[in-house]
Amino acid sequence: MSESAEWLAAHQGEFLRRVGHVWECGDDDCGCEQAVVIAYYRNKVVPRARVPVGEWAGEFRTDHEPGADEDLVAHRHALRESDPDLEASIEWQGGIDYGIESA
Repeated sequence: MSESAEWLAAHQGEFLRRVGHVWECGDDDCGCEQAVVIAYYRNKVVPRARVPVGEWAGEFRTDHEPGADEDLVAHRHALRESDPDLEASIEWQGGIDYGIESA
């Protein structure tokens, strides 16, 4: 088992929530963005902390390249078709219109 897998096994507790959003680096010069879906788990070792586990990531974009919002929308649409229960379990965050009615 790898060191990171051992750490995860020791720390990852019960599932808390799943979030879909566009991650931004926060640097105005490079403007990096990536659409992501992250699952958060309770941390068994440090109770106040959470363990984030990346479940899906869209294309990494830099230099203020557009498209991260569209990646997230496309992923949500694909999940709506292939796994509607998973799609409904994700807290979709962001200020964009996803163009999907609530289930």
